Amino acid sequence: MDTRRGGCTCAIIGAGLGGIALIANMGLQGYRLRLHDLNEARIAKVRERGGLDVEGLVEGFAPVELVTAELAPAVDGADVIIVVTGSHFHSDVARGLAPLLKDGHKYVIEDVPCGLVAMSALGSVARVPTPVIDGLITLTSAMLRREFRAEGRNLERLGLGGKRVPEVQTIVDRELPA
Repeated sequence: MDTRRGGCTCAIIGAGLGGIALIANMGLQGYRLRLHDLNEARIAKVRERGGLDVEGLVEGFAPVELVTAELAPAVDGADVIIVVTGSHFHSDVARGLAPLLKDGHKYVIEDVPCGLVAMSALGSVARVPTPVIDGLITLTSAMLRREFRAEGRNLERLGLGGKRVPEVQTIVDRELPA
């Protein structure tokens, strides 16, 4: 995958407020974007214009190379797939994406259990909500039919089970070099 912005193709699944905000921000940064939503009314104007006119703190035109109600063309060849839907749509999206994922999407299997599970658990201990991380864990677990919260780097596996924030901070300070 070409990680330079212009060389990275991102498929945004969901054209609600979150999906459109991502299109606006990422489009202005030069990412190659595709947008998928089942609701034609949500995507018709973006398709018609070939992107979004962005106004506010930053302004410009955020181009979108493909706008479609079909999932397969949106994700085919995409380097990154970002799901931005309500949680009540996650299982449907997971079922739709499962047969479309290709080799090279192994980061889903690595990043979720090795990073996101730990971040979610630490957020819970610190009483910091992590709704996007939690959604990604749930979606990925459903897509791959695995229990990443149980098999990933949860607090118990990290030796932090039952610890409170000050105890975790002391361990981190002691173990990580300054």
